Amino acid sequence: MSHSRRERIHQEIQFYCLALMAVGLPLSMFLMSVSTILLSLNWLAWGNFRQRLTTLCTNKAALIFLVIFAMHILGGLYSSDMDFYADDLRIKLPLLAYPIILGSTPALDTERIRRLMWLYIAALVLSTLVCLVIYLGLTSREVNDFRDLSPFISHIRLSLLICVGISWLASVVLTTQRPLYKLGFSVLIAWLIFSLNLLQSATGFVILGVFVAVCCFLLLWKIRNTWLRFSLLALLIVVPSVYLVDFVNDYFRKDEFDLAELDKTTLSGTLYTHSPEETVTENGHLVFIYVAYDEMEREWPKRSALSLDSTLPGDLNLQACLIRYLTSKNLRKDSAGIAALSDDDVRSIEKGETNYRYVNQSIGKRIYVILQEFDLYYHYGEMNGSSVIQRFEYLKTGWHIARSHPFFGVGTGDLRQAFNQQYETDRSQLHPKFRLRAHNQYLSIAIGFGFVGLAIFLFCLIYPAVLTRSYRLMVFNGFLITALVSFLSEDTLETQAGVSFFIFFYGLFVWARKSARSGPLAIANRQS
Repeated sequence: MSHSRRERIHQEIQFYCLALMAVGLPLSMFLMSVSTILLSLNWLAWGNFRQRLTTLCTNKAALIFLVIFAMHILGGLYSSDMDFYADDLRIKLPLLAYPIILGSTPALDTERIRRLMWLYIAALVLSTLVCLVIYLGLTSREVNDFRDLSPFISHIRLSLLICVGISWLASVVLTTQRPLYKLGFSVLIAWLIFSLNLLQSATGFVILGVFVAVCCFLLLWKIRNTWLRFSLLALLIVVPSVYLVDFVNDYFRKDEFDLAELDKTTLSGTLYTHSPEETVTENGHLVFIYVAYDEMEREWPKRSALSLDSTLPGDLNLQACLIRYLTSKNLRKDSAGIAALSDDDVRSIEKGETNYRYVNQSIGKRIYVILQEFDLYYHYGEMNGSSVIQRFEYLKTGWHIARSHPFFGVGTGDLRQAFNQQYETDRSQLHPKFRLRAHNQYLSIAIGFGFVGLAIFLFCLIYPAVLTRSYRLMVFNGFLITALVSFLSEDTLETQAGVSFFIFFYGLFVWARKSARSGPLAIANRQS
């Protein structure tokens, strides 16, 4: 076999390995692992290592990025937990493989990158359609909350993938000259935004908001009329701010009442229990007034086969859910209130819903839940089980660790051990099962390698994109915004799915792209 034919075969195999990753990201953790393994085996079988290493040594963008993995290796020199260290390196192996493989082999032409992106979009749409099917109850999968809607990967990772998909489709809509294509791709964008809403992904909507804001700012900057520019800028800021303020005001609105004027008994003569000092509300209504426990116990069995003392998914007590749900509808917690519930309301309560607003899956529900978590923490100091409030505890604990080891951190292997010790030192109120790591990639790097390591990490992350001018690509900017914003609330690079997501798109647009001087929409633009 001739040398040129052998080269072409290996290039084809490499493309199909990348295609496998593009499909696997939204659909299969297994395919993510297999694609990376096959990609590595193909590179080893390719041979001609001297030429490959020579090419790699001239690729500054790949060499600079490899420093990130080198940091994790060196971090083991002063780590004590070698098991955690080895597992962490295993998870991050793609950060070593992709720069070496893509940085030492021929680049992909734009047509092949387009094919990879369309394969990715197809797999992404399929994954979100499955989420909808599960949400509609057309499968046997048990759904306790929005986290159970994504069967292949975590709902957070899926929301990140959706944001990248939207940025790619947006670049295509802006470049295609065919009206039907514009319409079709716009429908796909609308579908992906709907999927973010279905997943109640606050992170996804924040990322999408940042991406849209950046694009709008860039467009506004081109407007020469200063008055018009700043008027549109003010509108861009005011409209979402008014929406959020109105949402917050609606949540914290509370009924005004005179305790002396509250009814003492139900229509049946049962005494009410009033506890107005308990300030918890549902839709502005106090939860612990107009409560008649005896009547609820008598009336509820007429509506449901589940007893009031049943434990629902998420360790929720059915009686507590019933009281809150009735309050959300401004119904009294007595026999009349239970009788006023519809059959759909009863089924929602049996599923653990605590507010009738929660029945419709939407980002509004997620915002309302977050506000409620803050409210409960402010009044009662309760943080266990609250996904948002717990993150503040993670950040506080992580900051204490980073501040104690400011220069070189605790090492790659000792993150888990350091957190466990710090939780005990701080006498954290978090239950042991909720004591997780930082949920902030920047802080995790600072804890592991110190603030010096964090500075090196950021440089090695950004500078390769500057060298290759990848920042000129709209889709790359969409990906980079997605990754950098996700680093604020997630340990994105501490899981296999997160590492695979990051390194695939970073590698595709920084190392695997043939043209480094194309315009912002060049990859998406296909002349027809």
